[in-house]
Amino acid sequence: MFYRWFAFILCLVASIYAHASPVNDYAYITDGTNLGIINVNQQMLQGYVKPSPNGVWAPNRIGVTPDAKSLFITNSASSNQIGNIGVVNPILQQEVSSVLLNNGAQPTSVTITPDGKYAYVSLLTNNVNSIAIIDINTQKIINYVKNFNGTNNFSTMMVWKIVFSPDGKKAVIISRFNQFGGFFAAILDVPNNIVVKNFDINELYDPSDAFISSDSKTAYFAITGSTASLKIVDLNNYQVVKKVSFSTGYDGGVLRMVATPDLSKIYFATITHLYILNIASSKIVNYPIVTSNGSTPLLAINSSGTTVYLASYMTSSSCNIETVNTQTDQMANFVINGLSSVKDIRLFSM
Repeated sequence: MFYRWFAFILCLVASIYAHASPVNDYAYITDGTNLGIINVNQQMLQGYVKPSPNGVWAPNRIGVTPDAKSLFITNSASSNQIGNIGVVNPILQQEVSSVLLNNGAQPTSVTITPDGKYAYVSLLTNNVNSIAIIDINTQKIINYVKNFNGTNNFSTMMVWKIVFSPDGKKAVIISRFNQFGGFFAAILDVPNNIVVKNFDINELYDPSDAFISSDSKTAYFAITGSTASLKIVDLNNYQVVKKVSFSTGYDGGVLRMVATPDLSKIYFATITHLYILNIASSKIVNYPIVTSNGSTPLLAINSSGTTVYLASYMTSSSCNIETVNTQTDQMANFVINGLSSVKDIRLFSM
């Protein structure tokens, strides 16, 4: 009888502790040299992911499996090295393996499919663009998406971003001519790995970012420029069904965006401002200044949708992280020493 009561008390205490324990938000941030782990609640750098002693370590873009058990990191190589995709165990906080790429291939982005089975890695090889498909289990390249045809010749561009629909059937591909060139968008039929739609400039001019609704029926595009806009596209017929325009002046236009999980607000980041769009009213609700020192911040939103994070370059040895409370739209910021030119940010909670 004593043991039953003792076990009951232990379970009760554990339950109370579990419910009382706060959820901490963490961020992985790359700067081209390091992959840092940030405790954003405590506003501190907890450490760096340890690279493998063999191969290239130049972390840029981050892909996270849905179960958060693996990170896939793009490592670009110099002229006499071979680029790779580093595989990181976030529990061990170290690189545990890598996927070698073809000689001369430089990875420019990595995105994991919603089912966690494949990593789509955009490559630039001798100025020819392609997407390598990596089997997550075997960590081998099993296929390529090549020769994007249509209104725009995507084979001459660099893939900027790949966004999968939650059902895994379609993906938005955003490409760019070069670091300073214009943006173009296409729709990929994922099961067949073929491009089924190339948007021309009259449909989507300079789409710099995108996300897809939770029901996989609608794509949202941020259109960059001094008069920026949000364009909403029906993924059944690829028609633009709504456009919301707003002026950004001459601060570089919209380059990044994230949305709250309920799609009540969308946050757009330019070089100097964060614009907050209320979806219901189709109006900008606030214009807080982003103190990013002329560097367009990378955006992320936590899983609960309560906080938006903006990470940007500050000095040669530090980066600036700004936080926005999505309920009040109030902004705060803190500085992380030990990371500089921010390349990517991914959030997780524990």
